[in-house]
Amino acid sequence: MTIQQLEYFFSCAALFSFNKAAKIHYTSPSTITRQIASLEQELGVRLFERNTHKVTVTEEGKHLFLRVRTIIGEMSQYRDSLVLMGKLPPDAKPRFRIASYTSDNMYRKLVDILQAFPSDWLSKPYHFIFPKEGEMVEALEDGAAIVGIDSAEAVKKYGDTYETKLLHRSPFHLLVGQKHPLHGASSISIEELIARFNNYADFIPIGAGALAYSQIKIHNPEDLRTLGEFTISRLPQIMPLLGRAGLVTAPMDNMMLLLPRELELFDFVHFHPVRLKGDVPTTDYVLFWKKENADPDLPRFLEMIDYNE
Repeated sequence: MTIQQLEYFFSCAALFSFNKAAKIHYTSPSTITRQIASLEQELGVRLFERNTHKVTVTEEGKHLFLRVRTIIGEMSQYRDSLVLMGKLPPDAKPRFRIASYTSDNMYRKLVDILQAFPSDWLSKPYHFIFPKEGEMVEALEDGAAIVGIDSAEAVKKYGDTYETKLLHRSPFHLLVGQKHPLHGASSISIEELIARFNNYADFIPIGAGALAYSQIKIHNPEDLRTLGEFTISRLPQIMPLLGRAGLVTAPMDNMMLLLPRELELFDFVHFHPVRLKGDVPTTDYVLFWKKENADPDLPRFLEMIDYNE
């Protein structure tokens, strides 16, 4: 099992496409297919069900995805640290480096935009790196990436340093554990949800009360949005709890999470989604880059985002 195989697997699973994965890695679909087949043979399981129309990730593949998501971020940082220590030479090939978290779907969102353009639209190949959760700004500060993707809430405190551009506006989604009072409900209005926050504060813990929302009072949709942003900021603590042996631990069964829909990819498969009705709060995902950045491909890259709008 190689890091390259795991990177190919991650892209295929996140993008639901072998062809898209091949293009983003500047290789052929046949190479991706061979590498995935080799990985499946080594692990002894099927990771994908594929036909002429779509690629579906198997249950075994979902469990691997949850682990690979973390490994890729760690390995990316490990290599960068070796370069900074002088143990490895810097990448000899100029690349337009984009930092994206592995826990949300912004990687897929941006890849869909990039795939609509010729591969030589930029003067150099684009390349994704995957920082650890909560370390997106550090990736831009140390020069590992030219552009990063994060929520506007996370970036706004650095307003004097970075330029931003809206990439995607995502409605929040409600996810509840298997023993939560709302489990099994198909939908709930924002008004009813706000009323329940005051009555059912004990049903909003994260991990046996280690991070509790019981002191946060919710009176309006903006308060709900603030709560959702708080949840996003705690993902580094939440994810390990969800990922233990691929199972939800007992204290998680009565959890209620308010998260952008894009954050549901595989990580929350044991939770029940409840559709929100009414004035649903959103979170904005933005591209951001240093104000003094003079990379000649940056304006061209931003043109691609403008075209998508």
